[in-house]
Amino acid sequence: MKNQNKTKTRIVFVLPALTAGGAERVLITLMNGLDRTRFDPAFITISDEGPMQDLIDPQIPFHNLRGNRAKLYLKLKELKPNIIVSTMAPMNFMVLLLKPLFPKTRFIVREAITPDFILQRHPLIAPLLKIAYRVLYKRADLVISPAQIIIDGFKSDLNMACENHVVLRNPVDIEKIRASEDEVF
Repeated sequence: MKNQNKTKTRIVFVLPALTAGGAERVLITLMNGLDRTRFDPAFITISDEGPMQDLIDPQIPFHNLRGNRAKLYLKLKELKPNIIVSTMAPMNFMVLLLKPLFPKTRFIVREAITPDFILQRHPLIAPLLKIAYRVLYKRADLVISPAQIIIDGFKSDLNMACENHVVLRNPVDIEKIRASEDEVF
């Protein structure tokens, strides 16, 4: 029989906003799918802009920082997470900058696109982005990507070892798909 007094692992998910993008949807789906007997999820967004709030399980505590990035540290300190999960490079950079202030917390970042894509979109700051990737992603306890080609991009475009990178395919919400099928048919 399992120990009933065992504390749950507190996982805090962090997004910059609730825009209708794939990265946001994937992170919310991962969070909603956690086993609540083992995990205690919470959700932080820097801004509540966007329509995705309705996708968040209403039982998961939702914290909106109302555009104030400086409050992220204070909110994380208050929530005392065992694990912090973020997605998208700018948010990942911000979260990983805080890692030295949370020595007992594990940091997991999700990268859904190749670094080359971001570097090409932002040529003026590409050298700075390369440094940020090389220095900060090394700090992550785990970097998850939905495809090996993304990890290969870190190796080839940035000459990174990628020892902390793993593939985690995007989750699929089967119940939501079946519900939408019922509406169509």
